[in-house]
Amino acid sequence: MMQWRESLSALKQELERVRPVRQREASEAEEKLHQDRQELAELSDSLRIARLLSDINDGLLDGKGEIESFVSWEPDEDTAGEADGLDALDVFDDDDEDQYDAITHALSWEEFGDREIGVELVLAEDGASILVNGVEVRPEREALEVALLEAIRDELEL
Repeated sequence: MMQWRESLSALKQELERVRPVRQREASEAEEKLHQDRQELAELSDSLRIARLLSDINDGLLDGKGEIESFVSWEPDEDTAGEADGLDALDVFDDDDEDQYDAITHALSWEEFGDREIGVELVLAEDGASILVNGVEVRPEREALEVALLEAIRDELEL
């Protein structure tokens, strides 16, 4: 019994040395994530993606489309009122690697079927990535405009 308590005491001392390092690393990682998310939001704003989709909606679709924007790290309005609790099975859910930080803008409309153009800004390890209907484009306004024109042509099957 004495050896057990000594082992626990030694383990406690080791843990007390490691905890501050881990807390500092976690704080630094959280700050980096906050900065990366801020940069992603600034890129979205600087490219004026919602404005470009609005131009498409007004200029080509006579305003019949609907534009929506989603920010993955902000609470979903549908679940915002629910209590923050863990589902018993969430402990075993390993799908976290499928989750990523993204800002998504989508223009959807009905024209001989459901149509949609999606622009997704994704936070990747090597920086921001922009996808237009799943096709990666350079994070520049001109490249985005060209990609949107191609996406509208594809969606309208022109």
